[in-house]
Amino acid sequence: MDGGIKYDHPDLAGNMWQGRGYNFINGNTTITPYFHATHVAGTIAALTNNNIGVSGIAGGSGSGDGVRLMSCQVFTATTSGGFAQAFIYAADSGAAIAQNSWGYTSVGVYEQSVLNAIDYFNRNGGGTVLSGGITIFAAGNNNASGKWYPGCYSGVVAVAATNNNDVRSYYSN
Repeated sequence: MDGGIKYDHPDLAGNMWQGRGYNFINGNTTITPYFHATHVAGTIAALTNNNIGVSGIAGGSGSGDGVRLMSCQVFTATTSGGFAQAFIYAADSGAAIAQNSWGYTSVGVYEQSVLNAIDYFNRNGGGTVLSGGITIFAAGNNNASGKWYPGCYSGVVAVAATNNNDVRSYYSN
């Protein structure tokens, strides 16, 4: 869940989910590519050993043995929305993992509908791979402690940044 993935990128096209995804900003299936979403998708699913760009950690060889990416677009360059609906759509469409590089911009702020949707995904996601979904969130990049949602929510796995000494990076929550 991010901006739109550049679904026709030569390093990602072979690992896109058959329906590509949904644009929750515009309320349709037209995915508008966004640099951050494409970057994150490449980290996970860029094809390996194809002499293009980078290799993703689960990209596979291009013969159907890599992960599948479903683009749930909740950001554009100027707006955002549809967060709760995206979790439900992903779970109902068979997604196993919901990866999220976003969070609320103030300590203690959250929307109950989003937390409920995370719980829904965790119960009903997983498709044919898992019995329930796994939800991953960024801990945040505010160099702060406190309850930064949704990363601090009990239903998610939060990911923070460390430096080369395995110490929390200066900017990470």
